[in-house]
Formats: sequence, structure tokens, C-alpha cells
Amino acid sequence: MRFAPCSQEDPGTLPTRCARTLLSRVDLARELRRAGWKRSRFALEEVQWLTHARLAAIVRASENREADDLLVVFKGRRLATLPGFGYENLKSIRPSPLGTHVAARIATGGLAVVDAAGRPVRLAMTHGRAVTWSPDERWIAEATDDGVYVFRSRDPSPTFVNLPIAALDLVWR
Repeated sequence: MRFAPCSQEDPGTLPTRCARTLLSRVDLARELRRAGWKRSRFALEEVQWLTHARLAAIVRASENREADDLLVVFKGRRLATLPGFGYENLKSIRPSPLGTHVAARIATGGLAVVDAAGRPVRLAMTHGRAVTWSPDERWIAEATDDGVYVFRSRDPSPTFVNLPIAALDLVWR
């Protein structure tokens, strides 16, 4: 992954002479092997910035015909937290507005959610297919087979408001 913060003669191009690598394949493999993942190949599938220094990523760890997808957070070139387990076919990274959480959809059903440090977080509902946060992150909306549920984000025993509508994805505006 490369970033080019330098001035440009042609504003429509990114000159490679100014680019610098933010996270190399070597960094990715080193950090995941340090975390105990012994697969031979690691590939970034999706990336989203959480803050200017943290990024969340879905990483595919594969070898032969076996593969696990990891939802990880990097702080610079280092893993913020070592990922404890993998998922089958993660997709659609969705960071919260303030960058305190990130979610990804599990293809077989449900959501994987981690905090800004990369630690797993358990939502009040675990069978959703999409999640979004209010701009101040006080509320969460989660789409499920039964409709959209809205609840307070920090409430240990939340009251759910059910909106009986079908939704495949959610965006809070």
C-alpha cells in the first residue's frame, strides 16, 4: 500500500518518485506470523482508515486450498492486537464514524466487529448482515432477516427498536 503526500506538477497523477510504502507485504507477513499465523500467503482484501495512524483490513491468510480471513487493525506497520481467530469469507468493512470500531460481514452469516485496537467486540445482536453507527456513535442499527434493529451502543442490556423493513446494507445519515 502506497501513499504520495508530495507536491505534484500534474494534479491528476500520483508520481511514484514521491510515494512511500505504508505497509509492505514483508510487514504484513512478519506481523501475522508473529501473531501465530503460519500460512504461506497473506493478501490485503479490503482496507479502511480509522484514524490518520490506524487502518483496518481484511487479510486473507492462505496455503494450498485452506484460507482464513482476518479482521485486523494496524497502527503504522504493526498489528495493534494479535488476531485470535479467522473467519470464512469476510467482506464489506464498515468503520464507525469516529473510528472506534470496525465491522465486516461474514459470508456465512453474522458480523465480525473489533475496536480501534483490534480487539473483538460482541454486539448486542450477532446475527446481522449489516451494521451502521449514528454520527456520534451513541446508536447502532443492525440489519437482520427480521428487520432493522436500532439500539444504544454502550448499553449492556439495550432496548431494541425494530423497524420491520428488509435491508441488505445500512448507512446512517
